[in-house]
This record gives sequence, structure tokens and C-alpha cells, in this order.
Amino acid sequence: MTDDQVIQIDGHLAYKPVSVVYSSYFEDGPCISFSNTEEVITNGGENFGEVVQDKDFSTNEGKFLPYQHILIVSEDNHDACANPQEYDGYESIGFGDVYDDIFYYTLYTNTETVKCTNYTVEDGKTKSLEFGTPVEKANVLRKEQ
Repeated sequence: MTDDQVIQIDGHLAYKPVSVVYSSYFEDGPCISFSNTEEVITNGGENFGEVVQDKDFSTNEGKFLPYQHILIVSEDNHDACANPQEYDGYESIGFGDVYDDIFYYTLYTNTETVKCTNYTVEDGKTKSLEFGTPVEKANVLRKEQ
């Protein structure tokens, strides 16, 4: 990772990122810890579990469900990552620095469904290096009796 670069990390259904460690020791990039948000069944290995409850997890047209759009954004200095910029529909999960390369980064994930205007689909996965905007939930009208 270099200055002014953004990396998208693949999300996992029913999981949210909780912390990140970026080090030259990890050859494939950052190491991210996840916590499940739904009940899952797992075989106890290193793989992510399968969702127990039948829910509609489908998206299309550049949409990302909560915790599925995970971005690592390089920052100019330590103060920038310690006081991250706010983006509507996203939260900052963590930040850090890599001393070997001397750069700083902030990890963001969406906390609600967002839609990105600039996206691609690669191997069935939606990719976007830009922050999306929250998808408004449909208003439910109820008739009072």
C-alpha cells in the first residue's frame, strides 16, 4: 500500500470487521479480525461460518449490505488516522501505521446498506474504491383506525 491509495477488502456475509493489523509480516496485506453479526454454523476451521437463518442477502447495482464494503484508506499523517474523516453510512473501525514503509491508514466499513456509483463486478463480487451513499429505507405508511 502506498500514499493516497484505497484498498477494498472482501466482506463476509453475517460478519463485521472489528480490528485491523497491517504489517510487513503479512504477505497478503492487512490482517482483519471479524465478528459474526448473525447466528452461523461453522466447522471450527479457519473458514467463515454459514448463516443459520434464511435471509435475503442479495444485492445488485453497486449496493453493499452492512459491513460488506470495507475500505482501507491511506492517510497523510498520524493525526488524520487518529481523527478519521466521517462518511455517512460508514464507521471507522481502526487505524494504524506501517513503520517499514512509513504510511498511515484508516479502516472503514459501512454500517448500513450503501450504493456506490463507480463500481465493477469481478468474479461475482462488487468492487468499489469510493465511499457509497446510504440507501434510504422505504417509508412504511400505516393507516390509523
